[in-house]
Amino acid sequence: MSPPTAGAVLLIYGNHRLLVEDELKKVQSRIADAGEADFNLDVFEAGTGPIEDALQAAETLPFGSDRRYVIVKEAQNLGAAEVKKLARYLENPSDTSALILAAVDLKSNSSLVKVVEKGGRVREVNKRRDQVPGWIRGRFKERGLKVSGKAIAYLQEALGEDLMAIERAVEKVSLYHEGEEAVELDEVVSLVSPSAERSIFELVDRVALGDADQALKLLGRLQQQGERYTYI
Repeated sequence: MSPPTAGAVLLIYGNHRLLVEDELKKVQSRIADAGEADFNLDVFEAGTGPIEDALQAAETLPFGSDRRYVIVKEAQNLGAAEVKKLARYLENPSDTSALILAAVDLKSNSSLVKVVEKGGRVREVNKRRDQVPGWIRGRFKERGLKVSGKAIAYLQEALGEDLMAIERAVEKVSLYHEGEEAVELDEVVSLVSPSAERSIFELVDRVALGDADQALKLLGRLQQQGERYTYI
């Protein structure tokens, strides 16, 4: 797949930072593969400087190439006045630059999404719950490992929708795993404990069911975790 074309404005956004960052890395990889990253790629972070800096870079002619690429990370931090300036740029974007914005936790009806939809392209990256197992399998595959379905199910149940926590868990399991055999449930359970948030929900359920023994075990595990919202 080729990088964004000159004159394009692309907004990548989603509710999971990891997915947005992964999608942005794919775009940057395409730019690098095209051999246009050395002198014609500018990266900015919204909130640390005015949007004018990024727009000025987009108006700058590329060096030794047909295209310049300008990336604005954390675009959810753009203020209302900056979004208006972006809207004016979209009315007449540079025909030698591609402007790529990446944002986390934007609503689909936000002013930024609406502005880009009018004159550019919007790419929302999310994962439904039923897509998470395949995503987990892919994270292990990137590290050269196979993983059992039971191990995947445990990670999803233990860590919920926190993809960053799942990513850290996959990294931890991968570092400890030895041999070429698939990662199995017992190995994952020994290295990754459910988040305190998930354990609290389970504790409430066990109490409601009158399962005192299991409730006490869960309470002890929460005390060991210090009620931190993370995995061990």
